[in-house]
Amino acid sequence: MSDIAIKVSNLSKCFKIYNNPKGMLWELLTGRKKHKEFWALKDVSFEVKKGEVVGVLGRNGAGKSTLLKILTGVLDKTSGDIEINGKISSILELGTGFHPEYTGRENIRMGGLCLGMSEEEVAAKMDSIIAFSELERFIDQPFRTYSTGMQARLTFSVAISVDPDIFIVDEALSVGDALFQSKCYNRIHEIIKSGATVFLVTHSLGTVADYCTMAMLLTNGQITASGDPRNTLNIYEKQIEAGRSGVQHVVTGLDDESGNSKEFPDVQIMESFVVNSHGVRTVRLVEGDTYNYTIHCRAHNDIDNLGFGWRIQTIKGQILYGTTTFFLGQSGYGLKQDQEAEIAFRFTCNLNSGSYVVGSGAYRLTSQSDYHLLHHAANLCSFEVEARNSFTGEYNMQAEVIFFSVLDKKKEDSCL
Repeated sequence: MSDIAIKVSNLSKCFKIYNNPKGMLWELLTGRKKHKEFWALKDVSFEVKKGEVVGVLGRNGAGKSTLLKILTGVLDKTSGDIEINGKISSILELGTGFHPEYTGRENIRMGGLCLGMSEEEVAAKMDSIIAFSELERFIDQPFRTYSTGMQARLTFSVAISVDPDIFIVDEALSVGDALFQSKCYNRIHEIIKSGATVFLVTHSLGTVADYCTMAMLLTNGQITASGDPRNTLNIYEKQIEAGRSGVQHVVTGLDDESGNSKEFPDVQIMESFVVNSHGVRTVRLVEGDTYNYTIHCRAHNDIDNLGFGWRIQTIKGQILYGTTTFFLGQSGYGLKQDQEAEIAFRFTCNLNSGSYVVGSGAYRLTSQSDYHLLHHAANLCSFEVEARNSFTGEYNMQAEVIFFSVLDKKKEDSCL
């Protein structure tokens, strides 16, 4: 029995773009081409094993949603082969597919049937779906009277009630308030623990770091990176930074397996390290103690308005803290060609026990609100933390008990 859930080979999708509707009609009547071709996907190939959680990354227009719509049968492919092994449940565009004149309850029934559930399954899950959506008061009102957020809640609640072999989600985890989002993430986690294959398109880097066992990066309809989520995230983040600063060469052929740039236009980060209060380098930190994080760099050209940044991440890639000299109110620095320099940031370690990695960056300020990325070093430094205090999570908020008071119920009643 195959352990492959999804296999895609040389998948391409071309859209025909017409200047106006007359062009389409003229092409049909004469057979003469009146359209331009836009290739949303071009020769995309990958395999996803059963039980994997795959994060699909890419900027707007990269082809992510097109890929998911083809996998779920919403769009036809232009060429290539697709093999799907298992029952699919998908959340693509929340709020679509439900009839505006039907009530929420009627749409749950219709949506459940469309997802492959039987009448009995829908009936058995009806109350739990309504409870999950938190729309009990509105469930018998027409769907068109719901706000966009309410429509998204109901659609999500129906789709997530299925027990699928393959679960495909396109940018759907930002519906509702924080508490509802937490419920959604918990349900996703349940699906993951059940052994289902999850295919997730998201702009949330934290979601990929926390949930995914594999990630792929789409750029202009092609896969430009795939594999370990942390490495793929590093490449994607530099692509985002390059887009902001206009430095396209930062993300084109400059990355090694660690996600670090190979070429250095002006400044190279040589190394970074943590120093304890005795001035000694260390890779073992104690929660509550103060340390210096030092970046050592070299200028390849004369440079002014130079700034630096750094951030701490879990080994899965979740960003816990980051700052820059700009955020800390420091003005730009200057270096001459071939000069070397060090900059140190003092910090208190409030992290829980565990392993962490630190990334560094050097940039040139181009205005009071924008910068030009010069060098991004993803994983030059790592350390272990030993926590002194008992707390859960990654970060010690240093909470303390300030009072305990037994309330006088009689006094409260007398005030009413």
